[in-house]
Amino acid sequence: MILPTLFAQNKSQVKFTVREVNTKRPLEGVNCSIKKDTALINEYRSDVLGEISFYLPDNDLFRIIFKKEGYEAKKMDFDMAKLRGITLDLDVELVKSNMYLFRGSLYNKDAERFLTLLPVTIKNLYTGVEEKTHTDEVGLLYYYLMPFQKYEIRTESEYHLNKRAIINTDCGKNGEVKFCLSGFSFENFIDPDYEAKTITGTILLDSIRINQTFRLDNVLYDVGSAELRQESKERLDFLFQVLSDNPTVQVELRSHTDCRGDSTSNRSLSQKRAESCLKYLVAKGIRRERLAAKGYGETLLINKCADGVPCSEEDHQENRRTEFKIIGFVFPEGTVIGPKK
Repeated sequence: MILPTLFAQNKSQVKFTVREVNTKRPLEGVNCSIKKDTALINEYRSDVLGEISFYLPDNDLFRIIFKKEGYEAKKMDFDMAKLRGITLDLDVELVKSNMYLFRGSLYNKDAERFLTLLPVTIKNLYTGVEEKTHTDEVGLLYYYLMPFQKYEIRTESEYHLNKRAIINTDCGKNGEVKFCLSGFSFENFIDPDYEAKTITGTILLDSIRINQTFRLDNVLYDVGSAELRQESKERLDFLFQVLSDNPTVQVELRSHTDCRGDSTSNRSLSQKRAESCLKYLVAKGIRRERLAAKGYGETLLINKCADGVPCSEEDHQENRRTEFKIIGFVFPEGTVIGPKK
């Protein structure tokens, strides 16, 4: 910020508070060099509060350089003739020299736009430290990552199905840093418009809409059985995470069969399978009132494989599916069916 001052006309006061870029904690012992052209005019050091204060003549251009061991140097230029008679009071953020910049974005694929000022939580999964931040005015998110750590990025939107993404800077061997990313819809390790130490990734979010249906692949059962197989539980764990990250969403678990066998038996079997999914999620902690289970048997085939039509096993498998459909919202005061107000 820029504050008015009553100091002498030929000098202006300059104040800085130097902080670490992510934690915002003050940095003590930062060397501050003032140069005019290439000549060193003076040097100062930040105190225990990260603060530095001095005066500069009002009639010249100055370059101020901040340096501290283990951090990238930062340079700032000031035309004091244009700042005559005011006090500069600025925060300066330094980046550790071994850190990597994550330049991410959040995109609404329904509206085809970037999501601006959307709250995001970033958690270091090794240390447990969480930080709250948000995308900027154009939908970008900037965050500095330490090497040999693992970070979880979690969106906090009221109007989109929230997601989690992982950036692991501890994937290398023999001390070499290598990035492993998951949960991103678009990944690119190096952004050519930035430095080589920049990682980019885009997370696509779905708007929350009533009657929107999502398919859960690999929710599998043995023939004629409604008992969940291990791989089915692992896929339902994904749905558990979705419901945990979106605690007001109410869904219907929908189970389908292929056309083979008796239609009545297929409907009964699919109902039992949907109920198996519901019971699994309730056992993991999802409130019962947020879930409904319905078996549709062979009534909602998604390809040509009806009775009497020759089809491959792969085509039949496409119809043997489990889905979840958003049917409403559950709040502490009760259930609301329909779009959020």
